[in-house]
Amino acid sequence: MNGENVVLRFGGHNSFFLLQPPTLFHRFRRKKAEALIIPTITETLPQSPHQQQTEGFPHARDIHRNVTTISNLSSYAIATDQAKGDKTEARSRERSIERHSDPLGLNVIYAPEDGVPVADIILVHGLGGTSQKTWSRNRDAQYFWPQKWLPSEPGFEQARILSFGYNAHFASAGRENILNIADFAKDLLFGMKYSVDHASQELALGKAPIVFIAHSMGGLVVKKAFILGQNDNQYRQMLASTNGILFLSTPHRGTNLAELLNRILAVSLFNHSAKQYIAELKQNSPALQDINEQFRNIAPRLQIFSFFETHQTAVGPKKMMVLEKDSSILGYPDEVSKPLDADHHDVCKYSSTQDPNYVSIRNALTSILRRVSKSDSITYDSVTIRADMGSVKTLLAVSSSPEADFEFFQSRRMPGSCEWILQRPTFQSWLKDDSNRLRIIRVHGVPGCGKSILSAYLIELLQSLSHSCQFFFFREGDSTKKTVNSLLRSLAYQIAVQLPELRAQLQQLAEDATRLEKAESRVIWSKVFISRLCRLRLRRPLYWVIDALDECESPQLLLNLILSVTSMQIPLRIILTGRDTEALSTALQRFDSSTLIDHIAADDTKVDLEQYVTHEVRYMRGDRHLQTRIIQRVCDMAKGNFLWVHLVLKEILQCHTEAAIEQVLEELPVELSQLYHRMEATLSRVSRSADRGLSRTILTWVVCSQRALTLEELSEALKPEFSRILDLRLTISQVCGDFVVIDSKSRVEMVHQTAREFLVKTPGLEHSVTPCLGHQNLFMKFEASQSITSYLGKKSKIDAESSPLTHRLQEKEFVELWAVDLVKIVGKFGAQLVKHPGTIYTLVPTFCPATTMISKHYKRNREVNSIVVDGFASQQWDDCLSKFSVGRDCQPLNITCMDRYFVILTSNGTLRLFDTTTNQPWQKIDHGDRVLCFKFSASYQKCVTYGLRETKVWLVKPKRQLHLIANPSHAKALDVAFSGDESALVSCSDDKGIRRCLLDTPNPEWLAVDGDKGFDGGDGSTYNSPRRIAFNSAGTEVAMAFRGFPLLVWDVEAAEVLGRCERDSDRNRRSKQDLYSEVGPICWNPMTSHVLGLYQDGCIFKWHPLDSFSQEVRTVESGIQCSPDGVLFVTSNNDGMLKVWNFQHLTVVYRLSCHSPVIDVTLSANGRRVYDLRESFCNVWEPNALIRLAEADEKSSENSSTMAGSTQGSVAAEELVELSEPLTALDVAPRSKLYCSGDANGAVRLGESNTEVVSQIYQGFMPIEHIAWSHDEDYLVTVDLGGRLILDHRLYQVDLEAEEEPDPSRRPSTTLPMSPDENRDAVDEVFVSNSGSYLILQMSSPAVQRQRTLTYLIVATDDLSGTCRHLARIIGFTKKSLRRPSYGQLSDAELESGDALIFLDHDDWICSIIVRDPLSKDTKITRHFFLPQDWLNTDSLKLATVSNDGRFFCPKNGEVAVVTDWLQYEFAE
Repeated sequence: MNGENVVLRFGGHNSFFLLQPPTLFHRFRRKKAEALIIPTITETLPQSPHQQQTEGFPHARDIHRNVTTISNLSSYAIATDQAKGDKTEARSRERSIERHSDPLGLNVIYAPEDGVPVADIILVHGLGGTSQKTWSRNRDAQYFWPQKWLPSEPGFEQARILSFGYNAHFASAGRENILNIADFAKDLLFGMKYSVDHASQELALGKAPIVFIAHSMGGLVVKKAFILGQNDNQYRQMLASTNGILFLSTPHRGTNLAELLNRILAVSLFNHSAKQYIAELKQNSPALQDINEQFRNIAPRLQIFSFFETHQTAVGPKKMMVLEKDSSILGYPDEVSKPLDADHHDVCKYSSTQDPNYVSIRNALTSILRRVSKSDSITYDSVTIRADMGSVKTLLAVSSSPEADFEFFQSRRMPGSCEWILQRPTFQSWLKDDSNRLRIIRVHGVPGCGKSILSAYLIELLQSLSHSCQFFFFREGDSTKKTVNSLLRSLAYQIAVQLPELRAQLQQLAEDATRLEKAESRVIWSKVFISRLCRLRLRRPLYWVIDALDECESPQLLLNLILSVTSMQIPLRIILTGRDTEALSTALQRFDSSTLIDHIAADDTKVDLEQYVTHEVRYMRGDRHLQTRIIQRVCDMAKGNFLWVHLVLKEILQCHTEAAIEQVLEELPVELSQLYHRMEATLSRVSRSADRGLSRTILTWVVCSQRALTLEELSEALKPEFSRILDLRLTISQVCGDFVVIDSKSRVEMVHQTAREFLVKTPGLEHSVTPCLGHQNLFMKFEASQSITSYLGKKSKIDAESSPLTHRLQEKEFVELWAVDLVKIVGKFGAQLVKHPGTIYTLVPTFCPATTMISKHYKRNREVNSIVVDGFASQQWDDCLSKFSVGRDCQPLNITCMDRYFVILTSNGTLRLFDTTTNQPWQKIDHGDRVLCFKFSASYQKCVTYGLRETKVWLVKPKRQLHLIANPSHAKALDVAFSGDESALVSCSDDKGIRRCLLDTPNPEWLAVDGDKGFDGGDGSTYNSPRRIAFNSAGTEVAMAFRGFPLLVWDVEAAEVLGRCERDSDRNRRSKQDLYSEVGPICWNPMTSHVLGLYQDGCIFKWHPLDSFSQEVRTVESGIQCSPDGVLFVTSNNDGMLKVWNFQHLTVVYRLSCHSPVIDVTLSANGRRVYDLRESFCNVWEPNALIRLAEADEKSSENSSTMAGSTQGSVAAEELVELSEPLTALDVAPRSKLYCSGDANGAVRLGESNTEVVSQIYQGFMPIEHIAWSHDEDYLVTVDLGGRLILDHRLYQVDLEAEEEPDPSRRPSTTLPMSPDENRDAVDEVFVSNSGSYLILQMSSPAVQRQRTLTYLIVATDDLSGTCRHLARIIGFTKKSLRRPSYGQLSDAELESGDALIFLDHDDWICSIIVRDPLSKDTKITRHFFLPQDWLNTDSLKLATVSNDGRFFCPKNGEVAVVTDWLQYEFAE
């Protein structure tokens, strides 16, 4: 067949008949035909009873799978002989039945006995294949090697093997098949995610490394699935565990047989059809090119083996190569390719375990599995891991690995030493414990006893046992290695290297969060360890080795964090080494009995010491008797201190005579401090005077540096005073003695922390180091160095003559000011910048304060625009970062904040997500009904909305509804939460019922946690409905407040009361009839598990469920929320006051007073911003006080004592920001530049535009309601709320309550409505144009939540009227110059003045329109400028107005902004 003709061979004659497709059906006679012969694709009679199955690319064999079809297309034969036809038809039916018996989807064909696989191997067949017969020689189940042979191979016993089947039956009859490779790939992903095993248990793919084996088109399916999964959050984590792929004859670049096969199917007599997935196999098809282009970007992280066929495949009477080598190989740099001694079909079928082809496949799999097992140890240089860890490394801000410290201490260990710990039963029990619980061993000892070397040995031991081991060495002299923050980030990175599941989750977190380098330790612990690591189903324990805990800045904090996971089922084994201090012992006693804590004293080192001394002394000159005496004397005096031994032996080995050795032995100091004194005295005595300055400088650098310096860095630091040092390494050893060591990485460090302490704390020494003076001297030296001079650059002559220090500070200030500007600009102008980026150069600088960098830079160019903004007393940024309307059709109810977005719940049941950087809308989640409560999971990937009738669970990104659950009809939930592993929901309702919903069941439903028993309080009392409910972050505990009862915390799992919060006044009640203090809003501190709340009698309280007493501060508040990091909390009251509190001390650090009442309030994740809801607006506040507090916390490096002292002291002084009283009236003088405003306190002020001068002319007692100027400006009239009228500064009492009765004889006008009854809407205000030709009526109608919807009606004197849809709010009329149309030359056009209607459009732009024919479709609307987001206040915009000469007035925070010279500027993109 060539696409146009078909050749038939008839009867027993070797005659041929050429048919064209149009005549095929008319001239064809089945009874006279023997076979349909295709020159390139045909069938030969089977040579054995077990005819080979066709997979990959067909050679006209076994194409149809329908058992009811009579025609035998599997051989492309049309039988004339009845017996032959029956035989052929039976074989066809047999193959179809076999195909139907091979299951579709992903199925487990082998699983290890213990059910915990170390790897998952997934097989994917090709075109026309099946999930089992594709891999079986001669279609015999005994040759199904993935099930029969592979599990018995060494290293594969613990691997799970799965096979995936999909409907790629190209010869199926029926209409055209629209499936393509992408559809098969999606089917594979779905099976991997949601399939179950034979016991109906989840496969949980992604927990173990994954390896694919793909034949023919199956390789393309795997590649496409990998590409799709990388871009889908629900599959990305699972596919992150993929380690390798074996491609068996995969047509990466297609084949020329694909097009031919589709043509055959298209003209088939038996209702076959062309297939889209076959069309995609065409050589270099667009689909293949797209797959290859995308796959090459993610392939470097995979280990790829490509096997290709070397034999021709039988196709009818001839043989041919189905796939050439070039199409079977990707050509990637790290790809391994190998030929197989087989044709296209037999590359995946083998005769025995000794078959060379099978051996090649098995060895490739073994190589990948070995690589997987090795990846369980730390391998920072792995190319595959590095490709995945880029975003994780950025998130955790990991600059170096702990390998350098490990190698340093490992190199100092004597072979055979430290093995004494293996004999300790405690250690053996710790090592072999495989339970899901926390176990800790604390190794303690005196300084210098070899604890760090022991740590290095334990790390080496755990790695040799293939355990998942992470470690960290605290170093007090290195600021990057002495904080809990550094430890947590390093451990998280190491675990992510070894656990693909955590790595995938941290990659997701990297997209949703900023760097954690400066995050508070509790935040890192919560986000990485509690919310993610603890929720993984770990198959094996994690082993942590943490050395020198006593050198950590806040060891108690670390122990408290570890204490928080004692109740979780996590197999964690920890070894803590350090000095034995009372504080650490006390902190460890807080762990409950479920945590096994063992103590090992590192004093069993006598054998190690003797071995070390013997090894060192054997190189000393002298007889054996002297060596023995030295060994005995040193070992007797060592007291287990290796450092002491090391320093003493160095001194002994430098002696040249036996007498000198004897003198040293006699004078040996017993204590380490005495030895340091001896070393310092020797150093001062033997060094030259010229070298003492150098030694002091080097010691100062080493002691005072925030981290260890390298030799190269130290050499630069010593310049120019000590330049051209020939050999710095040798110089250091000579002038600094044994106080300083240089490790294998050329880092210069103190020999031990005790040596640093000796030089710092021992005054009067020639080499003493005073850190304060040292830092000052180094700073001054640093500033005067040539490197800083070159850094500042060679400027102009004036700059060269100025002080480099001053110049540098100016540059620093310059950068800092720009940094502040960029943050404020995004907050205040983000919405407009997204739509109109060019305004950053034109309009944005105009509305920035005059002292800001952007204003100074761009306002110099007056050609950009001529707009001037005046009226503000302050020329600095205010605390309001942004203000925006939540929506005109709904009321905001609740707000909460996460890392990358904050969420607002509105009255119509919608969650609106906003980006925390730009404050711009990001996504909407519409529940479809009123939402009673909602909650996000700890990972922020899921959200639950609890409505009146239904509960919905959502995937946030990409947005997708996961579950729909019917709510109990008789109860309303007051709060809802996710379980720790996000597999369940828990709720508490107004009927006191606590319910759980398991999300991993087929039909999730709400079920009572304790059956029908319900909540009883545990004390026999009858509790009423709870008034306040709050779950903790894990959903395991719930705080409940009842009327007449004390606040209590209920343990959901144990179904018991954890504690009751009783005040002293409540304990002293006279009788049981006396009610307890009523509790208002409550919330949890997510880090400390304290409950924060408000008593209705005016108190804030802080209480832990395990404590008997609570702390209280008297203040009247109405709302309370805690920050995610637990450091701050915020309160609000009904007067519009916000207060930010320090949680630890219950002190106010910031207070903001605003007139509008607060609906809800929350804090940002980093504690720098406050978000509140007022009216229909959301305000974003970024106070400088909170920024300074956050920076102080970062600088404190989590030192708990500093947090309680200096850091808090820096913010103990409360910062109060009071916004001015809101303006209630405003009017502009008709002729001059004066304007007058009145506020809610009764103050009347007079101002002048183009100046900041504002004078108070009157102070009343009630809000000013109206202000009006006389036409000649001789009189100014103000009216307050009480009806008091002031005319020309003289008081008159006027009764304004009497209204004139309407004239009943007056007829309704067709131009102006006489009363609200004449119009559906109420007329609120009438605007009259300057010429009197037009009237604009502002009308309003009731809307939701006491709001009103505004509409405008334009009324002309000729009775023409119509609604203007562009208007959001009318500002007024002014005169605007415009060009009169010219019918001659353009230059002849003359200027004329016309009425311009000024209004605010729906995008918050101030616009104008020439009012000549308001109904004309050609009327031009001109945009001039937009209002900043913090100007958008409903009450202020009601007062906004425009003068006759075009000045725009808008109240803002008690002041009047005056915008001039804007009518001439017309905005254009």
